[in-house]
Amino acid sequence: HEYWQAFAVEVTGELIKPHPFGEELDWMGYQLYLFDLDDTLLMTRAAIRASWRKTLQHPRLTGKSVEEWIETLRGFTLLYGTTADHEYWQAFAVEVTGELIKPHPFGEELCRTNRENYWQVLQPAPNIPNILDRLREEGRQLALITNGLIELQTQKLFRAGLADYFQEHVYCSDQYAWAHQKPSPHMLNQVLEKCDMSPEETVFFGNASIDVLAGNMAGVTTVAVAEFNNPRELRLLTADYHLSEWPAEI
Repeated sequence: HEYWQAFAVEVTGELIKPHPFGEELDWMGYQLYLFDLDDTLLMTRAAIRASWRKTLQHPRLTGKSVEEWIETLRGFTLLYGTTADHEYWQAFAVEVTGELIKPHPFGEELCRTNRENYWQVLQPAPNIPNILDRLREEGRQLALITNGLIELQTQKLFRAGLADYFQEHVYCSDQYAWAHQKPSPHMLNQVLEKCDMSPEETVFFGNASIDVLAGNMAGVTTVAVAEFNNPRELRLLTADYHLSEWPAEI
């Protein structure tokens, strides 16, 4: 249902919003501000890489450079996903030791150390607290739209000091049916209904094509905060605005 809906919009152009190329985003021109979490509000990818680098300096890991160990580890994360840290560290430990121990004690140690390192380095993106403060001061409503596990995503918000900005407005795919995760617009439609806002009053910031697609399908203004690939040049994967970095002031 979702992909035929997107296809129908793509070929008819009936939902496509005017894309104001060359214009600047009116930062205070909306009433409801929606945000993706990882690599939008938080520097998640950078934190993962930094914690890996520190963890893989373990004295037991010899014979390869840290970069080479990172590539070995990355091979497993591409299969397990970066949220399944216990699983990929277990696989990594078996790979480097050749010992199929269940659970592998070296994998347990590496996983525990990496989690400690990760929470130490996870930070909001530059200028994000200032932007959220200003929006809240101006009486705008804020909501989080994220795929992932609600417990983990909520923990990230608290650790990064951003939980108070969203309070009851955290919409996480773990709370919905699988088909309703982004790029489905389902979570966006839920927050629009709960906040009694129209798409015209709403803007969505995200770093990935699934964010842009979900936002465009919901009819809200979309802002891409990173470069992303659109090889087929689909209109529905084109954001209304693009930010190379978050501004110091809005």
